Amino acid sequence: MKQIKLLQLFCIFFPTFSLVACAFQSKAETPYGYVSQGKLIWMPVSSARKTWAEANTYCAKIAIKDWPSWRLPTKDELSELNNSGEMNGKDWTLGYSWTSTPVGSSGHYVVVLDHGNVETGIDSGSDFVTCVREENAADLEAAQYSKDKASLAKAISKEEVQQVINSVSSRLKSGINHDDPEDLKGQAQIKLAQYLKTEADVNARLAKDDQAKNDKEQK
Repeated sequence: MKQIKLLQLFCIFFPTFSLVACAFQSKAETPYGYVSQGKLIWMPVSSARKTWAEANTYCAKIAIKDWPSWRLPTKDELSELNNSGEMNGKDWTLGYSWTSTPVGSSGHYVVVLDHGNVETGIDSGSDFVTCVREENAADLEAAQYSKDKASLAKAISKEEVQQVINSVSSRLKSGINHDDPEDLKGQAQIKLAQYLKTEADVNARLAKDDQAKNDKEQK
């Protein structure tokens, strides 16, 4: 557990290292410390302060877990994240963080994540950085498929298996497809049938035992 926790911390504080360190995690999972909020995925705040140009380049060149297209957030996006509180408890560094929204001729707005104030940042100054990217339908479907697959593997009751079937059925109706959810639904239905047969066999045995007991008492 300590080794896993250490790797998770590296994912937060050394994003370029996390390309290797976080390889053990499923691509569909959101890495430790990252935040899924609305239709956006947020990378944890960097541990080092950067100028605005450095911050902009940092986000543009980052590609974590094969996720490209990271960027600096707008002022409104970062303010909305702060107001949501989604980053709380995720080991984020809460302080002055850059946005992509310009102000004046040589500055960009910063949002103070520990209390939400929006202030003017000078581009040559140094502030913290969080990068953001749009979360598309494929990301969401991949994450749900991974969750359903894991749930099916761990299911120990017919109710849990039925939940997987319902989830997959709902996504099939929406037209979203990832890694053949129809096949996953088939696997779940087979497992459910096995549970129902076992339950029926047990009930039949109990009924037979009850009948034998009643017959014995009547004699």
